[in-house]
Amino acid sequence: VLGAEILPQLSQKQCLNAYACTQCQRCTHACPMVGAQLKHCHGPMQSMLQLRQLCAQKSENSVRLVADDDPQNGMMQTDELWNCTQCGACDRACPVGIEHTVRIVDLRRAAVCREQMPAKLHTVFAAQERAGNPWGYPKAKRMDWAKNMTTDHGMPQPPHTKVLLFAGCQAAYDPAATALLQKLANWLTEHGFAVHTLQQEMCCGEPMRKLGHETAFAACKKHNLEQIAQVPHDIILTTCPHCAQTLKHEYADDHTQLHVMHALEFLSEQWVAQNLQLPDSKLKKAVFHMPCGLGKQPAECQNPNVLPLIQALGLTLPEQDVTQAHCCGAGGGQFFLETSKPMANQRADELLQSNPETILTACPFCIQMISDAVSTKSETPPKTQNILEWLLK
Repeated sequence: VLGAEILPQLSQKQCLNAYACTQCQRCTHACPMVGAQLKHCHGPMQSMLQLRQLCAQKSENSVRLVADDDPQNGMMQTDELWNCTQCGACDRACPVGIEHTVRIVDLRRAAVCREQMPAKLHTVFAAQERAGNPWGYPKAKRMDWAKNMTTDHGMPQPPHTKVLLFAGCQAAYDPAATALLQKLANWLTEHGFAVHTLQQEMCCGEPMRKLGHETAFAACKKHNLEQIAQVPHDIILTTCPHCAQTLKHEYADDHTQLHVMHALEFLSEQWVAQNLQLPDSKLKKAVFHMPCGLGKQPAECQNPNVLPLIQALGLTLPEQDVTQAHCCGAGGGQFFLETSKPMANQRADELLQSNPETILTACPFCIQMISDAVSTKSETPPKTQNILEWLLK
């Protein structure tokens, strides 16, 4: 069985999570869905309590975990299932280690197997299968960005001499993101790194896994690992936090361990090693939005290693603890469902509280969501920019 549709298909640990819940409501308070007041969203704690009730009643196999006929039936309703951004705020907030996001993905997998998903996903999944990316852009043009890339390099510098650039879908097709990736490649070449690319790159598969299409994710993973194995490299760099986290964590099974960093993490490391010179000009009244893939994942959430560089630039951070920063609304495949505008508006309001002239972030999805949201708040909204563009100018 792929995913979970009825109670017996949940793992024993997932059922025990329901009894471990202390009803402290920390997960619900942290959830951006609840904060944005989305329709039919009762929060992760309520879903735990309803799961506990199903377990206590020893519900029959026919009782579905996602039910729309009555809010009291099942664990949650369809709207709540598909509005989750998979930001992990509920998991981090839980004092007893309940894993909410894993359960959400399992429920989505079962829904996808029965083709009981939002109508827009049919188009997204078909595009992924046909073109190797969720937008359906031509597969043959994916690596066009690397055709004119400079390949000459000087003396290699430690600790990473061979850099493999993984573009990701946005940087491969979006002109602004492509220009930034080429700028990064030029910077690496100028500083003595040997830059390599894949011959046939495919979507990392993160949207497919988060949306429940596990077979599509497996196909992406298999293809990319085969391509990566053919290119000698010391480190893999990408400008997309979603790609970085997926390659680093989701690909890390079957004895596969890739050394992957987001470009901002890498540049922060280079700055500490005094290989990166910061721009002389300072950004005035600039606020930084921490993408979920950089500051809110398990391996990085204790002390995101980009913070020293962010603080050295004198950028304002809306939260004292960046691991509590709200999601922009694009995570968990929401970028393709286009249902999380309330979350984007919520995050825009938080970023605009300091009246910034510039909003900086390091994720192409965050840039799109936040720029669209702030444009509705003012006739002269602040500029939303990728911090990498400023660092590499």
